[in-house]
Amino acid sequence: MGITFGGISSGLPVDDIISQLIAVERRPINLIQQRIADLNVNQAQFTGAGDRASTLLATLQKLTAQSVLDENLFDAKSATSSNESVATATADETAASQNIKLEVTSLATQTAAQSLAPVGSVITGVSPLSDVAQGNVTNGDFTVFVNGVASTVTVDNTQDVNSVLSQISAIAGITGASVAGGQIQVTYGAGTNVQLGGNGDTSNFLDVTFLKTGTQTATDITSSSVLSGINLGVDVGTAAANIAAGPVTAGTFIIGTATFDSTGKSMGELITEINNSTDANVTASFNIAQNRFELISKDTGSAMINLADGTGDFLTKMGLISGVDTTASQTAGSNAEIIVNGSTIFSSSNTVTAGITGLTGVTLELTGTTAGTPIDIDVAQDSTELVATLNEFISNMNGLISFIDEQMDPESDNAALKRESGLRRFRDSLRRTTSDAVAGLTTFSSLGLVGISTGPVTGTAGASSTFQLNEAEFADALAQNPSEVRELMTGTNGIFTQLQATVDNALHDDPDPTLDGLFASHTTAIQNRVESLNNQIDRAEIRLERREALLRQQFTVMEQLIAQSQNQGSALAGLAAQLSGGN
Repeated sequence: MGITFGGISSGLPVDDIISQLIAVERRPINLIQQRIADLNVNQAQFTGAGDRASTLLATLQKLTAQSVLDENLFDAKSATSSNESVATATADETAASQNIKLEVTSLATQTAAQSLAPVGSVITGVSPLSDVAQGNVTNGDFTVFVNGVASTVTVDNTQDVNSVLSQISAIAGITGASVAGGQIQVTYGAGTNVQLGGNGDTSNFLDVTFLKTGTQTATDITSSSVLSGINLGVDVGTAAANIAAGPVTAGTFIIGTATFDSTGKSMGELITEINNSTDANVTASFNIAQNRFELISKDTGSAMINLADGTGDFLTKMGLISGVDTTASQTAGSNAEIIVNGSTIFSSSNTVTAGITGLTGVTLELTGTTAGTPIDIDVAQDSTELVATLNEFISNMNGLISFIDEQMDPESDNAALKRESGLRRFRDSLRRTTSDAVAGLTTFSSLGLVGISTGPVTGTAGASSTFQLNEAEFADALAQNPSEVRELMTGTNGIFTQLQATVDNALHDDPDPTLDGLFASHTTAIQNRVESLNNQIDRAEIRLERREALLRQQFTVMEQLIAQSQNQGSALAGLAAQLSGGN
């Protein structure tokens, strides 16, 4: 912009005049900007309707079994047991509604293998306390009461068993304490009252040696179990493992279809490996109370556990196999025996499927036995999820329609969709579809007949225009004629099928804009209109800039002319003064 003069000669507020003139000429631009703002509000409200339509579509897809999960809500079944301590049941969509009489004579049990002889070397008086109870004897003390008099025995697990027994033997009234056959025996005279342990004890010696739970007579207390000196934490191929049959020969062994190698491993490590093996299919443990290695099949039924030593002799040393006899240590499991509707059936598992019972779609889970009195398993339509989804549909439908009505309210200043006839037709189509009857149905041909009230299409005084579900009426209709209720809602011409098509079409967004649905078409139209208006603003701004430059140029010329006129006037006045003075 060139140099301007702010009314120096004329005394006029030139900048204010130009600003006011430009402001007048800017009014069309302001009107266009307001139109853009109105279009943006319109699009936001239209988008709000589209979002609610998308939510409604997801619910309709669930109802018509077109969702990602492909749930068929109309086929859901439930199975209830009259006594869940005997059996529970589940039913899938293929199950027929029925009452099943069930008796459980016996449950299926698991095959178990237990060492034929004690595995760990039994303790003696000279056994280190660190070998007792797998090294779990704790330091501290415990109390022995003789005729009510307390004596304290100190335990130091760096010493041997006799270090403890000698202290017990030294207590007045005790006649002896010794180890025989791996069991500790404390003796005393007849009539002597001996009690072992007090609540202030700090050592667990009495617990882990089974004296606290021992057998007591008038003259002695004996450990309830033989005490093993087994050490689960050292290599089974070493003497330090304290295995009664001697160290394990390093090498392989087989359980189930899994092969293990004992080389350099402790019993604890091997137990973990076995339990983590899917192919072994057993649970392994060492029963310290019985000094036995145990395997329990993870499956129920009478099948035996496959056991074999390979290049090593771990299973032989554990007493689980004896020479060529691999089943001597095993107690076969048993099959479950049940009576279903009067027919006796056997199952190797307590989970009894339709392949065993012939009850299509029904699985029984046995948990106990009956005493000759059958229990009832009732299989029936399960409408819980269906009703929940119907309520979801009603909530979403009400939300969509009320939102559209609010944005099209002719009395509201904030309603930006008053003239959107396409949206009005979309709303009316939804309302009309829900009120329609489905041809070919005799008993339940409309939603109103199954407990879904749609309200009046146009609205009447005092009437509700929102959708509601009467769950009791719906349950009655579903019980009377489930196939017709399903046809009404999700059949080829079903209400929900039609609604889904309507909403899906409205939401369709196609690479070809000419194939777009209501919401995508509206968005494209708004975007094009806003773009066109912004282009108009850009062109108008350029014209205004030029107009302002022209006005400033014209005022500048005016100021220059005024200044020249003023200079000429001053010159003439001076000349006149000179002429007047000369006279």
